[in-house]
Amino acid sequence: MTTLKAGGGKIMVWGMISWSTLGVLISVDTTLNSAAYLNIVSDYVHSFMAIMFPYGDTHS
Repeated sequence: MTTLKAGGGKIMVWGMISWSTLGVLISVDTTLNSAAYLNIVSDYVHSFMAIMFPYGDTHS
């Protein structure tokens, strides 16, 4: 029987959770520097927060 060895691949992901639900889990294809982090925040976090808090930060 022959053995097939795979290379040691790696993946970096970024995700978020809240008390009541899971947020998105995205694959990060580049070095996570400040510019890449801000792109993730602007692309994913703002829309997630709009879903979680549809009325803004009011407590009603």
